[in-house]
Amino acid sequence: MQHESIDLLSQYLKIDTTNPPGNEVKGTAFFADIFEKEEVDFTVYEPEGVSGKGRCSISARISGSGSEEPLILIAAAEKATNWMQVRAEGPPGHGSVPKPDNALERLIRGLNRLQQMDNPITITETTAEYFKRLAEGWDFLKPYQEDGLEKTLIKCLTESGFADIPQVSAMLRNTVSTNVMAAGGSVNVIPSRAEAKLDVRILPGQDPEAFKAMIEKQLDDDQLTVSFLTSDHALASPFDTPELEAIEAVFRRRFPEAVITPFLVFGSTDSRFFREKGMISYGVCPVLLAMDDIQMVHGIDEKISEENMILGTEIYTEIVEKLCAL
Repeated sequence: MQHESIDLLSQYLKIDTTNPPGNEVKGTAFFADIFEKEEVDFTVYEPEGVSGKGRCSISARISGSGSEEPLILIAAAEKATNWMQVRAEGPPGHGSVPKPDNALERLIRGLNRLQQMDNPITITETTAEYFKRLAEGWDFLKPYQEDGLEKTLIKCLTESGFADIPQVSAMLRNTVSTNVMAAGGSVNVIPSRAEAKLDVRILPGQDPEAFKAMIEKQLDDDQLTVSFLTSDHALASPFDTPELEAIEAVFRRRFPEAVITPFLVFGSTDSRFFREKGMISYGVCPVLLAMDDIQMVHGIDEKISEENMILGTEIYTEIVEKLCAL
């Protein structure tokens, strides 16, 4: 008999909530049906101004005694999303008469300089603890395990080439990815304006305004303007809590030889909203993944094995039960 978690996931993946347009109402209806059958209270929310357009979210709650503070299961820390826009303006004209102050060409030259920006490694409290614990199983980190110095950790990561792995590099640095460009509408017309949108991710403890200033300096053009599309500060959760100890206890029982360590997510999650309100947030990855699997996250071939799906469901259930018993 197929495990219930696999059956539910298979059903959910068949629901088309592709964005755009979204149509999350189809997904919320799927979960609402489950919650109704299980007699779990839930609420459906629609964003202001889009009522009736299929954009909505669902929240379910099983009430507790209220004796403990809230706890959110996502990562121990994550980077902050600070999307930025770079804009160039210049006189329009006919493409048959090139201009030295072409807005699009000016933007391209600036972005090329931005790609050459020196982006040093920054060790946060979370990544320091992450690699400290991993040193138990990775020999190249032994020098850092022995002296605990930040400069030693950076040396170990760079000399081993580990810091050059994209997923690891994103944990260690503020990052910039140029993902959108727009200019002009006709091949024979010089555009008067050109824009690029940057996906900028900032580490916990870093100042978005200071990093914006670094970007402006690297663009090296007073006629290129940089502005925030979104702005946020990254926060992290503490490690010395009974909640984290409870989560670790579940993993130790399942995987006695495993190294259990906090992790900094290089993307962003809704945990940031809860941390801003003082709630502890921890992430749980209750599956066994190889590096090739990690590289598929958010990719077109993203997948999970049936064995991992069942394992993850069981571990999550154990963690929630143990946390509720604190």
